[in-house]
Amino acid sequence: MKRIVLLLMLSIIYSCKEKFNPNEFKGTWIPINDKGKYLNLAALTFRNDSVYLEDYFTFNFKASYKIKRKSINFFLANDTLKYNLNFIRKDSILRLNHKNYMFFEGYSYEERFINYDLIHLKLNQPILSDSLFKNYDSAFHIFKDLKDSVQLKLNDKVSSDFNLIPGFAFGLHNQKDNIIIYIGKNITLKEIIKCYVELYKVNINNAFLVTNFDIKNNNYYGFVDNYEFWQQQIISLSDEKHEPILTEELSRKNYIKKYNPKIIKLNFKNDFTKLSEINHKDNYLIQINAKFSIDEYYVLKKSIIKLKKNHSKTIKTEFINLN
Repeated sequence: MKRIVLLLMLSIIYSCKEKFNPNEFKGTWIPINDKGKYLNLAALTFRNDSVYLEDYFTFNFKASYKIKRKSINFFLANDTLKYNLNFIRKDSILRLNHKNYMFFEGYSYEERFINYDLIHLKLNQPILSDSLFKNYDSAFHIFKDLKDSVQLKLNDKVSSDFNLIPGFAFGLHNQKDNIIIYIGKNITLKEIIKCYVELYKVNINNAFLVTNFDIKNNNYYGFVDNYEFWQQQIISLSDEKHEPILTEELSRKNYIKKYNPKIIKLNFKNDFTKLSEINHKDNYLIQINAKFSIDEYYVLKKSIIKLKKNHSKTIKTEFINLN
């Protein structure tokens, strides 16, 4: 009997040592594989009664949590994430559903996390995080704060200054690299175009717009957008008055003179039917109203991409109503 009691006491002591108390740890739990390489899963930071989940490009959101002996649940606004829990104190390893999270002390935000909701549009087939991060090296965020002011998040810097975008994006490896833009709730197409203007200055003419993130399945939703501007548009829409950095002069006047295009103006969703009038004999200039909703714009750009792919002549687009 004494032996059984001793074993029970040792078991209780061992269990207490292995009990996970997140408030003991001031830092972040980083997902890693067996070789210590970072996994494309959300990192975890526990703070008081909340847990902050942060993806590879610093998009984060807040949840409450509840710990049981062998499980932990994260309670999001519209979902609950349930995990089997195993805590290995001696190695500072947290194991959730057979995935290891290693603790990094001090690797966290000193002040506060920047939380915002994505626009929540599932515009395309989901993309696995591994596929997304394999093809993109850099990302920034555009969202609205509690005062409804547009903010940018570039790594750990938050600002309303769009002039910071070219310097941030200029660090990409080459001019053909794409960039990711996370789109916050209530962000308009016109505000996204302001980002495009700044990216165009450093010869980046495409971006992947993230419109939704399914953390349960580790999937992203969004689409690649290719955009075009005239040289004069870039100058007139820039707050800074210096010349933008472009590889060639893009003159609307010269384009009209050289190609004599038919102009198709798309102001409303019903105008999309005008695209069916495009033939293979003529060049075209398609005018896109910057006041379209983002889901309408997505449908429109899908049609234009298809037209350009199959068209034997020149099709160019331009944004209108930017002011």
